[in-house]
Amino acid sequence: MTTVATVERLAEAGDWTALVSTCEDAELDLVHDDLEAAASAQLYAAQLLGHLLLRELEAARFVWKRAPAAAQAHAEVSGAWAVGKALWRRDTTAARAALTAGSWTSKAASTLASALERRVEEEEWDTIARAFTVVSPETLAARLGLSAAAAAAAAQQRGWRLEEGTYRPVAPPPATKPGPGEDALAQLTEYVAHLTAEVGAA
Repeated sequence: MTTVATVERLAEAGDWTALVSTCEDAELDLVHDDLEAAASAQLYAAQLLGHLLLRELEAARFVWKRAPAAAQAHAEVSGAWAVGKALWRRDTTAARAALTAGSWTSKAASTLASALERRVEEEEWDTIARAFTVVSPETLAARLGLSAAAAAAAAQQRGWRLEEGTYRPVAPPPATKPGPGEDALAQLTEYVAHLTAEVGAA
């Protein structure tokens, strides 16, 4: 099975960790040297999107920086990094817009972009639910980048009640509390990400 086919299979299976590992091995083993430009770009795009699905923004940034210029110029690769830059800024509206506008022509990138769009949307719903006790339909639609009708239908599916012209969000279940070591690592990661975001993604 070729590397591209393996990546496609892992994308379909939702095994982002194995997918990223396969793409990294392809880089280390110089597999890209034996691939046509389009196939090489497909691997870089999948690698970028895989890191974004794993919330590994720093790793995605380094993939973009070390990708050759020909790969960076490919629509899928540049589109994937457009999503990554938006997520660096914590701008989920821009991230979803980039995902929608992206030219995801390869099988793996299309699968990964769809999965990432669903994840970004779900995280935005959770953010709104935690930030607001009530939210207007207009604000909800604007935050999600959806039409008023689509936002209303999705809110109803989530059990959000519309009372006196505003929604009452249903808060997501609390995240599992990490152990002491994991908590410290999470805080350090958040701090480093914040400092890097201040500098700005290239």
